[in-house]
Amino acid sequence: MRKKTRQKKAEELALLLNELGMFFNGGIPLYDAFLIMEENSSNDDDRSLYHMIGEEIEQGMDLSDALKHTGRFPDYMIQMIRIGENSGKLEEVFSSLALYYQRQDHLTSSLRSAVIYPLAMVLVMLLILAVLMIKVLPVFSQVFTQVGAQLPAPLEAAAGSGSAAAVAAVCALGVIVLCLILYGLIRRKEEGRRFLAHLYEGFPLTRKIAEKSAANRFAYSMALLLASGINVDEAVDLVRELNRSPRAGQKLTKLKGLMDEGETFPHALTSSGILSSEYSSMIAVGLKTGSGEEMMDLVAQRLSSDTDRYIDRTLSGIEPAIVIIMCLMIGSVLLSVMLPLMKIMTAM
Repeated sequence: MRKKTRQKKAEELALLLNELGMFFNGGIPLYDAFLIMEENSSNDDDRSLYHMIGEEIEQGMDLSDALKHTGRFPDYMIQMIRIGENSGKLEEVFSSLALYYQRQDHLTSSLRSAVIYPLAMVLVMLLILAVLMIKVLPVFSQVFTQVGAQLPAPLEAAAGSGSAAAVAAVCALGVIVLCLILYGLIRRKEEGRRFLAHLYEGFPLTRKIAEKSAANRFAYSMALLLASGINVDEAVDLVRELNRSPRAGQKLTKLKGLMDEGETFPHALTSSGILSSEYSSMIAVGLKTGSGEEMMDLVAQRLSSDTDRYIDRTLSGIEPAIVIIMCLMIGSVLLSVMLPLMKIMTAM
């Protein structure tokens, strides 16, 4: 009975695949490889997982079926390993999949930073404004009262609503915590993950990143499949079958339809909106020269760099905007207090 059903993260998958590739290259049977990993693992869950896989391989089960039986590995990885077993290119698949998940981990980290860092800055800005309204403005209000003056009307209202602001801050924090809990619950089900994918791909700030990420994953997947001996038509079918992105699924369906109508693969890539004409031209050259998989891998690397640069540009634009807004809001509050106070002091 399995204690956990959480799928392995991309970083964990890359490490496991690298180890399997080294064992396979050294001529060590897969059963012995999992036995060694079980003995060397310091994590009880991993030891139990490796033991389960090793036992099923010893009983004659293929690696792909053993991995699927655990429920801990993605369908894409299982399908690619099955292709490697059938084609006799399991070592190449281990190496290619390890690189694929390393890049997926890097992309996930970049996307996480693109969302978390601006959100953290917004929360800091709201916290500073809350402190100003709850702690600072009431003090200035007392000072103005003592000298027979009054704060500007908007600030006087804000200073008098300290308790209300505190309640609002607590409510906002509760809403954020509730959203995080709901996010975790929704991600546990396939329907919830699809819903989150729709939000991610449709939200204005993340839509472009989602498109570039989908193109990046498509190119890496095609490069891996072509390197495994799969032809272009079968590779497109497999990528479409294993795809989990709603918008990317529509483009892949259009791509397959155009190819069935007789359009060449590079032209169909451009017409379906999956890749730009620049990248499609590179793939066309690769297919004509017999180096389709190498060119597809090169396209994937360039798309990965393009995605990283776009995320960096997005962050470099959002961060100064948040800082400027924060400075303007805080500065306007302080100036609204200090300027009248300076006039009173100079008049005394």
